[in-house]
Formats: sequence, C-alpha cells, structure tokens
Amino acid sequence: MTEADRIIAARHLREARRSTGHEALEAVAWARCAVPRSVRAIVFEARLTIEQGDAAEADALIAQGLLLAPADASLLTLHARRLLDRGLVERAGRVADLALSKRPYHVGLRRLAARIARARGDAAQAADHLRAALRIGPAGRRGVLSDLIVVLLELDRTEEARTLVNTLDPPSLYLESLIVERLEGPLAALDRLTDASPPAEHASGAVAPADESDSDSSDHRLERRIDLADRVGDGGRLDDALQAVSRATPRALRRAVRVWLRRGEFETVLERLEITTDRPDASRERPSDPTADQSILAAVAHVALGRSDEAELLLSRHPRRESACCRHHVADAWRDALIGMLTRGVTRPDGRLPFDGAPLLGAFLSGDEVPV
Repeated sequence: MTEADRIIAARHLREARRSTGHEALEAVAWARCAVPRSVRAIVFEARLTIEQGDAAEADALIAQGLLLAPADASLLTLHARRLLDRGLVERAGRVADLALSKRPYHVGLRRLAARIARARGDAAQAADHLRAALRIGPAGRRGVLSDLIVVLLELDRTEEARTLVNTLDPPSLYLESLIVERLEGPLAALDRLTDASPPAEHASGAVAPADESDSDSSDHRLERRIDLADRVGDGGRLDDALQAVSRATPRALRRAVRVWLRRGEFETVLERLEITTDRPDASRERPSDPTADQSILAAVAHVALGRSDEAELLLSRHPRRESACCRHHVADAWRDALIGMLTRGVTRPDGRLPFDGAPLLGAFLSGDEVPV
C-alpha cells in the first residue's frame, strides 16, 4: 500500500461522510479498493450497512475487521452494539468491557455500556457508566444527561432526575414531559408537551429531520405526543400529531403506524411510509430507500389487505432481522393489524379473520412470535 493509496482512500471516506445511503456505500467501496485492509473503512462500511438494514452483511464486515485488528476499539464497540441488537446481552457486555479497557474515556462507549446494563436489568450500573461519561468531559454531555435522567426515573429517583432536567439549557420538553407524567400523570404531560411545542410541529409534514440520538429532537417530541394522546384517548390531539408525521420523523412515524394499523387504516400506512413495490421510474423523483423496519411495517399492512405477494416482495429486499426487539416489533404491529381488521369488519362468514400473517411474517422472523 502506497502513500497515494492512503490519500485516495481518505478522500473517498470524506466523500462517504458527506453522502447518504447507497452513495455513501459506493464511496466506501472505492476507499476499500484503494486500501483493502483498511480497518477504518471496514468500520465505516459496517455502520452504513446497518443503517441500510443489512445486519447480516454488517456482521460479516465486523468479523472480517476483527480478523485484521482483533483489539481495535472501534470494531469492538460496533461488535458489542450488534450483539446487543441481536439480544445477546451477556456477550455484548463482555465485548464492551474489553473495548472499555482500551478506551475508558470514550463517551459513546460509556453510553453503550449503560444500554447493556439496562438490558441486563441493572439500572444502577447504567447510572454509574453515565456518571463516568459525565466526568470525561463536555463532549456529548446533553445526550449523556438525557440517558441518565431516564435511568434515574427507572430507579424511582424522580427528584434527582427533575434537578438534572432543570439544569438543561436549552430546556428539554421531552424530558420535562417524563417528569410531569411521573408526578402528575399522562394527561398533564400531554398538556405540557402540546402547549410548549413549537408551532411548526403542529403543521402537516413540517417537522424537520433530526439526530436520532437527540432525545429532545422534534422527532422524539412528536413520538411522545402521539404516545401520550393515544394512551389517554385524546382523539383530537392524536389526529393533530399524526398529521405532522413524515418519513423525516422515523420514530414518530413508527409510532403513528401502530395507531393506523389498529384503526384499520392500512392504506394510510402505505401512503405515509411512501413505500412502493412498483419498479422505479427514472422520470419521477422517489423518496429515499426505506429502512428495514419501514419495509416490515409496510409488509404488515399489505398482509392485512390480503396482498401477500407485495408483502413478500418488500421483505425480500432485506435480510432476516434476528433480534428479539425486531421480533416483538413485528408481533406488536401484527396484533394491531388484527385489531384493525376487526375494526374494519373484515371477517369471513364464520367470523374468522381471512388473512393469516404467520406463514409469511413468522417465516421471515424464523420464530413463532407472530400471533394468528
């Protein structure tokens, strides 16, 4: 490998950071052509592949990278994250501990260790990791505080959590609503969130995209409004929040789909997800490629409408999602769809539902989690 190869690879990686989706993957591929054994490029490609929903390919890339650099902290961190996503909590913890031994002052790794501790049911250890992250320095401080506040609420330390919320500048409406719900109930939390949200968040499609990790992003707040309005049965404010959902707010969209499925509004699900099984038309502008989760939700809607072929085509675009989280996600969505079919009155003369999701969705998950 020459110095020129390194320069070419670095240029392609910079281009990848400025790009998204397939363009970013293509730039990383060019970087790896220049420097095939570049661990940095492998890590970058694995992250992009996860974003594209190809978990199996990401795992293969991580394994390849670990063969080249078994002690690389970035690879170990990514490996731990993937193990956690797959529900392998104990293995994820061991890998994260190894990564922490090499990068004890890495804020993102401390946050990951806290996630793993919460998955183990050890909120106290999660709080310890997050406090350690706060001591490292100011980088990512707001995100760490957000995580710590949620953990403190899990530990029933509401006053300590409220004290931390009051230190945030600018204030966090999302986190304030968590405190209000704990002290005064979900209706008061909905009032607080609705009254204080910026006017733009009440307009159809007006919520701007935000960082998925930012707990006070417009997306998080909109998701919270939908959840609270749904739980308290406030149909008017629920409909208002649903109108503001778009592909630019993936968390809120995912929660909104649950509502539409339960209402039997399967066509609305497909319309708002903006996912089509048609062949691409080069003359028309099309939305960005859907995530695996979005394709799965669209497939559930297609199955509920009796369109198994369309559902199978959507699912074929993504590999199997093996994590327990994903299995429960699809199972919950299918339960909502069953309620929606009953709401629509879609039954056979014998009173049974006409569409059985288990043969397709159950096979996709390689499990028996899908109710029929």
